[in-house]
Parts: sequence; structure tokens; C-alpha cells
Amino acid sequence: MDPRKKRFALQMAAVVLFLICSGCAAAKNAQESSAVRPVRTGFYVDKGSRSSGVLFWARLLAYSPQLKLVLVDAEDIRQNKLDELDLLVVPGGSSNLQCRTLGPEGMEKVRDFVAKGGSYTGACAGFHCALDKPDRLRLLPFEYRPGAGGATAMLRVEISEKGARIMGINPGVRWARYSHGPICRPKSGPDGSRGEVLGVYKSTIPRSNNQGGDFYGAPAVIFGQFGKGKVIAASFHPESRESTHDIALGCIYAVTGVRPVPVYPLKKARPLRVGFCSPGIVGKYGVNSMLALDRQSDLDVNFVDNQALCTDALRHLDVLVVPHGAETAYKGMFTAEFLRARLIEFMDRGGTILASGNGALHLPAHARMHALPPDADFVEALSALR
Repeated sequence: MDPRKKRFALQMAAVVLFLICSGCAAAKNAQESSAVRPVRTGFYVDKGSRSSGVLFWARLLAYSPQLKLVLVDAEDIRQNKLDELDLLVVPGGSSNLQCRTLGPEGMEKVRDFVAKGGSYTGACAGFHCALDKPDRLRLLPFEYRPGAGGATAMLRVEISEKGARIMGINPGVRWARYSHGPICRPKSGPDGSRGEVLGVYKSTIPRSNNQGGDFYGAPAVIFGQFGKGKVIAASFHPESRESTHDIALGCIYAVTGVRPVPVYPLKKARPLRVGFCSPGIVGKYGVNSMLALDRQSDLDVNFVDNQALCTDALRHLDVLVVPHGAETAYKGMFTAEFLRARLIEFMDRGGTILASGNGALHLPAHARMHALPPDADFVEALSALR
């Protein structure tokens, strides 16, 4: 054979072999990528984790196929449930009550989980839990500024260029929902902890009744490391507004390297409008009940709080669901004459109230108010009514 032709044939054979090997490698990588298991995500829903923010977080987590949502309470944590998880998410509410419910043993379990390589994401109260205080988790080298913060407002938060890279989002300023979030400052932190600020407040709340004050430039998002694990926390509520969902999901990406992409269930053109009462939310039952309703294609579920019920939310609902939960919250709401009159008006015009357990104790008696057992299945109850 001509030497030139022989050389060409050998070169072509090498190219074909390279392409075959590359194809095999690509197929193997694709197979491995598709086989990557979801991030096992614990969501802390015990006493202290409350308000509609808990439900917004549950939606984001439950509908992200990249995550496997597991609801955990303080007893689960004390019983080593964290050993089966990759990530712990602590939502807003009351950090005092969250940590008190965990107790010293539960808090130490969380610290061990992160120190051994687990990930932690907190928002508002979950941010406060991570600060360096004797009665908190002490995961970040930052301390609480007494007297700063308080009140509820929409504030400007600026995500830095580095913060954007770490969270996988766009840098810059956006409006975020702030509700009594903790304001903090750097501190020579606990052993094994490191932290840096990824976002700061670019507006503040006027000082009133010894609260608020100028916290312009204070940390709004902190990213750090405790032992072998990663920690990120936002002192506002990134889960509560669609415009800041990228921050909420970016927090998870920062500590896990996995980018959650929620896929929401499709709804029918005219679904039944369901209001889910959020102030009394506590524990797994309320969150599971909301998710069960929200997954129904013929139901449009909206979270309603005390303020919404006292304004015009009931005018846009067909059904109000009040789950078994915190009776003190319900008593404070439903014994108010103004709200009771609104609820009776809602039922008189054809609206239905489904209330389970202590959610029904303080509601006005009416033919369209259905008191159900504490563990009632609201999907089943709605089906029986239709």
C-alpha cells in the first residue's frame, strides 16, 4: 500500500476510535448524571416554625425534583434523623421557640450534623438560630445586635458579585420581604466556623419603641462553614415573594451544589379557590395537608393570614381550610367580632369552611362550617362535599 494512504488510514482509524471512546464516556456521564440521587432535605416544622413562610418554603422544596423533602421535628432530630439527610432547612417564626423545642440535645445534634459535612439553610428565625449565642446553634461567627430590626417592611437587599457566583444568581439590588428579622454583626466565632457576607441591606426601618434603627449595610445573607459542613442564612424571607425565589433556591445551591428547579402542578382553567389558614400552622400535619391540597389540579390554594382575612381575601375564595394547629393563634383571631362577622358573611354567600381539630373550636356555628377530626384528610372532605 502507498505509504501516504497507509498513514491516512491509520489516522482515520484513530479518529474513529476517539469518537467511539468519547461517545462511551459521554453516555456514561449522562447515565451517572441521571442517576444522581436527590438531595435529602430535612425541613424543620416543629414549634416556632410558623406563618405562611413555612408553607412557601414547603412548596419550593416539595416541587423541586432535585430535592427529596422530609418533614422533621425536634424529636426526629434527637432520634438521629439527620443522619439520613444531606440538608436541613429552618424557616422563619420564633428562633427562641425553635431552639427551646430542640433543647440542648437537639441543638447539639444539628451542630454535629453540620460539623460532619451536612448543609444548613436558614431564613429569618432560621438565620437567628445559626448565630453565635449560648442558646442558639452557633454555626456562624456573627452575633445578634440587640434592639436592631423589628417591624415588617419591604426592604432593598443587595447581593454582591461574589454572593451571586456562590448562589448561582444575578447580582444587584432587589426588594425583599422583611419581618422582624435579626440584625447581626461579625464576631470572633465558635471554633471551626467561618463566615462572609454575601448580601447587605440597602434600606432600613425608622427607629420606634426601642426597635429598628439604622441597619443600612448590615448583613442580609451570610455564607460560611462549620466543621466540614456549609451554612447559609438570610435574615429576611426570600421564600415569600416570587421576585426573591432565586435567592431562596440559590441558598440551597450554595451549600449543596445542586440547583433546585420547582415544577408546579398544572391547574384547570377554573379551579376551586381554597384559602389555607396559615397563622396556626405547627408541625407536620399542617404542611402535609397543604401539599395534599396544592397537588390537586382542580384546586387553587392560597395562604391567608389574619390580615388577609380581615381585608378582602374571603371575597376571592370558595373554601377556607383551617388545620388543627396552634389553638392560641386561632382563639386570638376567631374571637374578634369583626372577623367573625366576615366569616359568617362568607358562609352566608355560599362559602365553605373546613376546620380540623382545634381549628374549629372558636369558629362561628353555621351550616357551612364543617368541624373535622384533628387528623382529617381535607382532600377527602372536599370530595365528599362536591
